[in-house]
Amino acid sequence: MSRDFYNQYVEHQLRNAFNERHFLLLEKTSRWLSRSKPLNILELGCGIGIISFLFLQKFSNIKLTALDLSDHSIKTARKINARYKNRADFICEDICKLENTVIQPETYDVVMAFDIFEHLQKASFPELIQNISGYLKENALLVANIPNPQLLEHLKKENTPSLQPIEEEIYSEALISLCRTNNLILQYFKEYSIWTERESHFYIFKKTTDVHFSNATPPFSFLKRIKRSIFYRYVWRRVRI
Repeated sequence: MSRDFYNQYVEHQLRNAFNERHFLLLEKTSRWLSRSKPLNILELGCGIGIISFLFLQKFSNIKLTALDLSDHSIKTARKINARYKNRADFICEDICKLENTVIQPETYDVVMAFDIFEHLQKASFPELIQNISGYLKENALLVANIPNPQLLEHLKKENTPSLQPIEEEIYSEALISLCRTNNLILQYFKEYSIWTERESHFYIFKKTTDVHFSNATPPFSFLKRIKRSIFYRYVWRRVRI
């Protein structure tokens, strides 16, 4: 990732602030968040803090730590979120080179990574996923949004000028497998559209190190099961006769 590029990218982000993508990510993620208990959230690649602002505005129960490579982005994010300075900490850090002095292990209820993974070198990706798992508490969530890799392939072939310096295609199978290896189990996946058909992939993973299976309630009532059993036993006897 290029710090200089993202320092210059701030103006683009300001021109496109509070767009449909931001509100859709807020809506999709909010369904999975509690409003009744304190939540410690880590946001990776926060940019100028637009999504940070929307979550801080909607959820009074969250404490947010937001990271970005660009010092200009972080300064801008602090200004945009000045009213929430008691609940938000914006830190200029490379998310691929974090020290435990910055991010403590098993601290967070949610890690948000919105359109950030595709801008990382693939070589750094396995270690980052491992680190994310380490940052999360047991049963905590990783929420990720990634462009459809087939769309990225098409845009590269067309030499689309809006592409950033690093645009890696991340396929669901590889991401799900890598996350599973690090105790991050897929809970939800959705392919959706904003400005281009099927352009984005939205994921929810849960950190689960102690996997166990409890007895479940059968999907049909006891009375219905008895009636069905009697009926089909009668039918089966008739067929055998």
